[in-house]
Amino acid sequence: MRIRNPYKGKTRGEIITYTVASVIMGLFAFSYVLAFGWAVLAGANPHQGIVLHPFEWPEKWQWVNYIDVMELLEVRGVDFWGMIINTLILVIIMPVLGIAGTMVLSYACAKYTFPGKNFMLALNIVIMTLPIYGTTGAAYRMYSDLGFIDSPTLIITGIGNFGGNFLYFLSCFKGISNTYGEAARIDGAGHMKIMLKINFPMAAGTTS
Repeated sequence: MRIRNPYKGKTRGEIITYTVASVIMGLFAFSYVLAFGWAVLAGANPHQGIVLHPFEWPEKWQWVNYIDVMELLEVRGVDFWGMIINTLILVIIMPVLGIAGTMVLSYACAKYTFPGKNFMLALNIVIMTLPIYGTTGAAYRMYSDLGFIDSPTLIITGIGNFGGNFLYFLSCFKGISNTYGEAARIDGAGHMKIMLKINFPMAAGTTS
């Protein structure tokens, strides 16, 4: 297998820029590996060792610490494995719902004309200007009043329709020619099929 030379055909300025960027990104990635490695070492360190010498190699490896966490850790009736499941739900299901909801709304705004469309576009800009730190407290209070805290219904809050992703998808769908949908409509496809079978696959690259 031939390895492609990334610097082939590049100018000296581009080579310098790519090299500096690669070094910076490499150091950034290494910082994550270093943090993860330290966490593993800290977990195998005795309690006194992690307090007195947090950055030194453990004198005595205590892997039993990990077993103790799995057996003893419990918060509000949820054990270690329950926390793992909750984490998987948050990092898998909620992003999927968020992307799906945003794609549907941005598709409707890009391909259809309906009352309140311009208001929704303006509302998205206003929401993006609000600092997240200023709204987190109010959002938590609202979720608490609705009974979403410590409940699977919190997943509903992952269906985010506004924000930067909305603008990305809106621009993408506007760039897709309507002739594809018109051709599919002639063949008998409905609005839902045109959205799911034609436009969504063409916008798949935006999700990455």
